[in-house]
Amino acid sequence: MVSDTLRDRDGTLYNYVADGSSNKYSVIKIDSNGVGSVLANITDAPLAYIHSMFSTEHYVILIVWQADIDTSQQQPNLADSFKPWNATRETLFCMTISFKFSYSFPVNRLII
Repeated sequence: MVSDTLRDRDGTLYNYVADGSSNKYSVIKIDSNGVGSVLANITDAPLAYIHSMFSTEHYVILIVWQADIDTSQQQPNLADSFKPWNATRETLFCMTISFKFSYSFPVNRLII
């Protein structure tokens, strides 16, 4: 799964890739020359439907809200894959620094 792509002023693209088999999100960037790198690997958030990402001048933010996906069975469409609503499940804000460095930064988690 991927979301709508973010585009920086200099043409750098940001997105994420979700791996349902390992419950891992990789936040990625592709610079204006087409060179890609992983900014962060998030392994402590549940697999969820995420339509969009957000950014500020310094951060790329992946918000994992309460639309968790059940990967135990193959479903005919995404809507049938959603787990039942869990009112106690917290929304996770996973942020990574978006400066132009070539190595990964640790991800900070805010829970609201």
